[in-house]
Amino acid sequence: MISNRALLTSVFSAVFLQNEIRFMSVSAVHVKEGTEKASSIIRKSIGLKSPKNLWWAKQVTPEYYVAGRLSRRQIQYASEGGFKSVVSLFTYKDKKNCCLGVDYLPSTTEMDSYAKEAGLHFRTVLYSSKVSSAVQSVSDLEESLKNLPKPALLFSDRGYSMTFTLLMYLLKSQINTDFTVENAVAVSELLGMDFSLKCTNRVLCNVTGENIDFPKLDSLPKQWLSYWLATPVYKNWFIAGQILDSHIPLIKQAGFKSVVNLRAGTTHKGKPSQETVTLLNIKDGSRTYGDDTLGPRQSLETLRQQIIDPSKDNSYVSPNSSQNFATTNRAEFGDLIGYNEEIEKLSFRKAGFPYYHVPVVNSEPFSAELFSLYQPELMDSVNRGPVLIHCASSKRAGYIAVLAAAVQHHHDLAWALSKLSQLGMAISPSKKPDIYEMYVNVLTKKGNKTHCHSNKSGKICTECN
Repeated sequence: MISNRALLTSVFSAVFLQNEIRFMSVSAVHVKEGTEKASSIIRKSIGLKSPKNLWWAKQVTPEYYVAGRLSRRQIQYASEGGFKSVVSLFTYKDKKNCCLGVDYLPSTTEMDSYAKEAGLHFRTVLYSSKVSSAVQSVSDLEESLKNLPKPALLFSDRGYSMTFTLLMYLLKSQINTDFTVENAVAVSELLGMDFSLKCTNRVLCNVTGENIDFPKLDSLPKQWLSYWLATPVYKNWFIAGQILDSHIPLIKQAGFKSVVNLRAGTTHKGKPSQETVTLLNIKDGSRTYGDDTLGPRQSLETLRQQIIDPSKDNSYVSPNSSQNFATTNRAEFGDLIGYNEEIEKLSFRKAGFPYYHVPVVNSEPFSAELFSLYQPELMDSVNRGPVLIHCASSKRAGYIAVLAAAVQHHHDLAWALSKLSQLGMAISPSKKPDIYEMYVNVLTKKGNKTHCHSNKSGKICTECN
């Protein structure tokens, strides 16, 4: 008998407990040590309908995404961004004053109420702390998912145990004939989760009837899931969307040694250039400073034209809100105009944390020259150890981080393009052509002569020739 949640979690992997977790990474199935194999997994674009709000939701299949324990704001964003249902693996009796922003982490009862307020279906898989077996937990998940509207966001404390349970369910039920053992291994690798221990394989075998071998690969920082919102790219490279001021202690705890910010500053080339912040019950897409049809984004007149659901009560925003939509977001380093990079920089400096600002402005194309300009700072950041690169939605961060990882570890263009597809950021000559051209120019033999190894002289690099 498994008497409590912590022991159930340890059966899932035997390397993590609810509050003390060890993490490794995985390689592709049946891959020999020291080799690289591209995954066949190709993901949809991040964030469903709202990449700036939902960059932290990680796709397992097109119908199922996983995350760590959610705040009220994340539940609200899940609804506004296209999710239909939210599923919690565990029952949380108490709220947790924590770290994901201005909101604490609510109890299960509160989450149920918040989900209904946001128009989401909410279900809990395990109501009791006494669970007979991991096999039973899969049956409980299967029951919880019956007739559940999709797409669904599934979560546990840091997403680890829910991901393992979901993979067992997908392999056992065979509801998706394309979800194979190889897919399960590839997904776990993309999520940076290690299911390679013998006890884990025994559980998988008991549940699915499959003899699954998750090879072990010690390449990711062991504690990075303390900041579960991040997405692993390769070895010490990680990406994120807009982080919050309250995230800084978690980022340090997770073992990151520096942060690189790609968002625009308050000015660019002498002109105002602030980007937007995310606002509850407000559509994304309108410009910070307005345009010919709309005024400045955070003016009340403009915001009233961008409301997602006019029927929401004012309490949807906060108990004392004077309207049913947000007008500012200070937790996101916001001011009265929008996102303010100077506030973020000051917050990291106060925390004594290495911070790099290398702006990649949305209005300007990517280029090999741009990457070459920022390459010394990128390599300096990763030389400190695990680095978290962020922008607003993690897309710009992904394009830069994958290219930097390819350059650092001498991977070719095919590897980089495959990695982008795995992250849901596929590019081609017709899709994001400026980014594709940047990759070609940097990673082909011709490009490597001038762009590899921080070579800014224009001379041929002997390592690449």
